[in-house]
Amino acid sequence: MSDSVSDKESSFELVDDSNASDGELEQVPALSSKISMEASDDMEDRVMEPDQAVAHESMCQVLKSIIAPAKTPLTATDRISFLKVILFFQILACVALLALFCSIHIADKNIHRLEISARDKIIEELKNDKRYFQREISAKDEIIKLHPDLRSTKISATKLKEDQIIEELEKVKRDLQKVIDRAMKDRKDSFAKIKCLEDIPEELMDKWTPDESKFRGNKEFNQLFQGRPVFI
Repeated sequence: MSDSVSDKESSFELVDDSNASDGELEQVPALSSKISMEASDDMEDRVMEPDQAVAHESMCQVLKSIIAPAKTPLTATDRISFLKVILFFQILACVALLALFCSIHIADKNIHRLEISARDKIIEELKNDKRYFQREISAKDEIIKLHPDLRSTKISATKLKEDQIIEELEKVKRDLQKVIDRAMKDRKDSFAKIKCLEDIPEELMDKWTPDESKFRGNKEFNQLFQGRPVFI
């Protein structure tokens, strides 16, 4: 019984945290309490062997080495290193912005150069068209100079055709007037021969009716017998 108690005391001495500083223990109060409770439970159940005690002590030392530097203040070297890292990233960002600006500027220059090239090409095509039309006009002027009477000949031919057409129309008009005059004269002579009803031509007698009301207001009938005596 005394051996088990001494083993428990030795095991408790192994997990004693008196060597650690108060600041280090304040960072992990829950962890230290948990470890101590688990250790006490295990001690009550069984006695730790020397190998297990060494492993437990090594684990405690590792935990202390991990937790202890959390409260370690930054040294001047650490601050300088940190500032160097920040400065490096700032320089890198500036270089990236400068590269972006240069790429935008180069792209703008390329677009401007392409626009100028396209404009020059259009101007050159317009100049070529102008020269072509000037050559066409010069060729036409040369043809007109070589044949000065060509236009006057065309005008004379057109005028001659118009005169011929007018003359033919005048001739047709005269012939038609002659036919009309001859017909009127023949009709007048035929009416002048009428002295009585027997002298009226058959074509007029076919249209004759005793009802004089049908002839009343008839201009042709009035013209035929106006001023002429009718013998009954």
